[in-house]
Amino acid sequence: MSKRNYKRLIKKQKILYKNRSLQCEQENSESEFVSNGGDFINDFVENGMEDFAVPKLMLRDKLKKWCMETNPSKKCLESLLSILKEEGLDVPLTRETLVGRAKNMLTRNVAPGIYCHIGIETQLRKVGHILEKYEEVELDINIDGIPLFKSSRVQLWPILCRIVNIQEKTKPFVVGLYLGNTKPGSVNVYLKDFIDEVILLKGQFIIQQKHLKLKFRCLICDAPAKAFVCGVPGHTSTHGCTKCTQIAKKVNNVLTYSSESGSLISDEDFAVRKYPCHHSQMFKEEKTPLEEIGFGMINQTPLDSMHLIDLGVTKKMLTRIMHNKTEKKTSKQNISKISSELVKFKKYIPREFPRKPRPLDDLCHWKATEFHQFLAYTGIIALYNNVHEDIYYEFLTLHCAYRLLNNARHMDQNIVQANNLLQLFVENFSTVFGSNSISFNVHNLLHLASCAEKYGPLISFSAYAFENKLQTLKKHVRKPSHIFQQIIQKEKNCMIVNTIQDGLKYEKGVIVGAFVNDCYISCKEPNNICAVNSCIPIKIDNIKKKGEIYIEGSRILALESFYEEPVNSCEIGIFKTNLTLGEKETFCIKDIQFKFVCLPIDSDFVIVPILHSCFPEKYQAQIFTS
Repeated sequence: MSKRNYKRLIKKQKILYKNRSLQCEQENSESEFVSNGGDFINDFVENGMEDFAVPKLMLRDKLKKWCMETNPSKKCLESLLSILKEEGLDVPLTRETLVGRAKNMLTRNVAPGIYCHIGIETQLRKVGHILEKYEEVELDINIDGIPLFKSSRVQLWPILCRIVNIQEKTKPFVVGLYLGNTKPGSVNVYLKDFIDEVILLKGQFIIQQKHLKLKFRCLICDAPAKAFVCGVPGHTSTHGCTKCTQIAKKVNNVLTYSSESGSLISDEDFAVRKYPCHHSQMFKEEKTPLEEIGFGMINQTPLDSMHLIDLGVTKKMLTRIMHNKTEKKTSKQNISKISSELVKFKKYIPREFPRKPRPLDDLCHWKATEFHQFLAYTGIIALYNNVHEDIYYEFLTLHCAYRLLNNARHMDQNIVQANNLLQLFVENFSTVFGSNSISFNVHNLLHLASCAEKYGPLISFSAYAFENKLQTLKKHVRKPSHIFQQIIQKEKNCMIVNTIQDGLKYEKGVIVGAFVNDCYISCKEPNNICAVNSCIPIKIDNIKKKGEIYIEGSRILALESFYEEPVNSCEIGIFKTNLTLGEKETFCIKDIQFKFVCLPIDSDFVIVPILHSCFPEKYQAQIFTS
């Protein structure tokens, strides 16, 4: 701050205290106030700006925050700064002056590219004020690659971590970055800095003068990345399953597994190399880098539901239905009906979903969230009466198991039932979709319930948050030169803790919506149906605030089950209704438990709980919008 602005700020503070003192009714309180004000100003002058807290962000700080959040181009930002400067505002003219330059980071050669290590401790210090309340820091690890440009082979392989044992919602953060034309040649060289830091931090991890223990919960990767990091055969190998000894065989030139699980492999079996075929050639005798820090290579590498179910099994089922690679054929007319149903659902999808349904013609372009949406919500209606009953029953089996393993409110009671459903699904899969249809993903469903039993709901250890982070890192890169500097420039001010939206939404002074339990409720469709108290569905008519916030709504009557098998839909909160309403009632906003998706079917509707709003507090830090 310049001396002129410094003196001007002091003068304003003197005037402020003088005006306040004149408003005091009693002389004693007035003289005392002036005295205190004078002492404050003297302290301010003597101690300088460090001890003075400005209540509002200065213009430069606001611009810097806006720049870091929106990531405008350099030309756009500097054009805006020049306009503000012409208007007489005290702002810099260049991006570097406003945000600062990225420091030259130390890099080292990791053939065939280069590696830059940012550090776990460096990142965790950003949230030191939060971590000082805890005794240990528990992290998830993710390693995966992403191409940066369409016109070249340049790819980024970051090491990402995420804090999972604090109440606040957290985002993944970057620990290390590898850049090259192919993936790292050696996992030992690639992970060296990471492993060295972990070994160091186990004994010397201090934040805010408090000793903290560093702990790792699990490694979350897709199958190719897991094979690279863990030193196991890839998913196209006959010994591709890391959880059991099942051996795949080729059926009609397709690698196919049995519908039964083999003998389970334990961490001890992996450590002593009891099954040599389940290790890559390099690590048949040598330990992997993660084993050096005591990582359990079987129990601490759970199956990721995003790649396994959403992009794996669900996509496989839809592809086979669409191209009639099933024992029970589906006519082109019915496939067209399924697409029409999906398009019709667009206006009924609440704002929690980032993507609206698309027709099956765009199936090859669907993202993971779209397959998740189809399996958990829209598919039960879109496929109804449009595919053979065996196909529909098989889909419902996976749908029910998926929802049971994602419902954290009744997680413990659901494990056994969900495991039975998954075993039934795998047993029937070859009968419905062909003898060579039990692929790596379908087989691994047999081990999914045990992962959920250890780590909680599927979404809490899925790769969704990490995949979103990879896309963010890709957006940071605007040109092919100085890639590390571009990423680090953005990441140095990146927030690790998520800001949770809370409070009311107004339009023209009228309350139109509210944020509660990580979801948005409104008086308008499709965000106006939720559950209160003992999971009672209501339709919201009004949101008011008189001291406390409360909602006016009517209970939805005439609820019935949508399907009876393989699980009664009422048991997992799915109801068919004609939306007959009861009398108006008043509910406290704290009574809201979760939100429903309301989808039409013929002249009725089916209401389905939104999964990510069904989580109790102990899982909130790990849940991300689906």
